[in-house]
Amino acid sequence: MRRVIIYLVGILILTCSGCSLFGGSAPLDSIAEIDRPQVAEATAYTAPTLPPVNTPTLAPTMTQTPPPSPSPFTVVIVDTPTLESGPSTSIPTPDFNFGGWERYETSYTRIAFDTPINMVVRDYGRLIRIGDPNFSDEGIQLFIEFQVDQSTSAYLPAGINPSDPRSVIDGILREFEKNYTVVTMIRPVTNVNMHGYPGSDTAVRTQLSVGLEIDELIWYLAAVIHEETIVRIYAQSPASTGGTYLAFAQHMIETIEFLPKP
Repeated sequence: MRRVIIYLVGILILTCSGCSLFGGSAPLDSIAEIDRPQVAEATAYTAPTLPPVNTPTLAPTMTQTPPPSPSPFTVVIVDTPTLESGPSTSIPTPDFNFGGWERYETSYTRIAFDTPINMVVRDYGRLIRIGDPNFSDEGIQLFIEFQVDQSTSAYLPAGINPSDPRSVIDGILREFEKNYTVVTMIRPVTNVNMHGYPGSDTAVRTQLSVGLEIDELIWYLAAVIHEETIVRIYAQSPASTGGTYLAFAQHMIETIEFLPKP
């Protein structure tokens, strides 16, 4: 009887503990709802903007440096129609006082031409040099040299045709290319009539670099041919004068005359 009572009491205790364990507990669904993490509401997916595929990359633009000239000498030719004959293209001319000119004759080379009376003539045979003794002051800023040679002379520029005055001028210009840093044509080589003799002339500007200094000159160059005699004239004036005094040299060569042999 006692065992039956103990057994019943045990059943009663188990029944009451079950009520406290499950009766007061929340359902599983409500527990899951409480423990579920809060997730933000989903929005529409927007793909990122990407650069186009296989787009060539542009290289930076570089300024190309031209290669150095093979020669330090530069000849700039002005594109001006060349007259085959006729008067020489004018050079800026000062007011000439033709009463201040005198005739000069050489006995060795047998040529004659007009010279200003205020310029000194020094005759060295095949070389005739003319200049103003006051060149360094305010005189005529001009120096002239006549070179008189025969067609077979070794003094003539190499590779010229001694019967063609234009070829002689071209030879002079080639020599200038070797001796000056820059040679600029002021006017083209022109065939002209020099007092009845065939001739050619031109005008150029030269620059010669010496250290940090640049010596700049303007030249009147001419060539006259008579039979086997060739006369070259080199007239130079400082570039600062604008070539004004070269008109004296141009007039001198236009008055040239070949004298008969004695």
